[in-house]
Amino acid sequence: MPELKIGDRVKVIDQDIWGEIVSMNHAYASILDDDRREWMDSSEDDGTLEYRLSDLEAQYKCSLCEHEGHDVCWIVEPDIKCWCCVETIKQILMGDD
Repeated sequence: MPELKIGDRVKVIDQDIWGEIVSMNHAYASILDDDRREWMDSSEDDGTLEYRLSDLEAQYKCSLCEHEGHDVCWIVEPDIKCWCCVETIKQILMGDD
């Protein structure tokens, strides 16, 4: 799996927290929580949460079908990142309609 970097979309493993990495410091990353407006208490809160990098998994958006998911398959083509597109490409390559 590729190394995480600033700007990557991530999900916190075993939690329903999604967001974008906005800063990194050694083994930690600050993510801008997608649902920050639901829990931010004041204008001083910036909506970020800090997690260990090992607690995060990258989230990819497929370039073909716009499906978001973390079930990544790099076997067929690096830009095809979801199982439904892998199956579609296999059918196209094999001539199945």
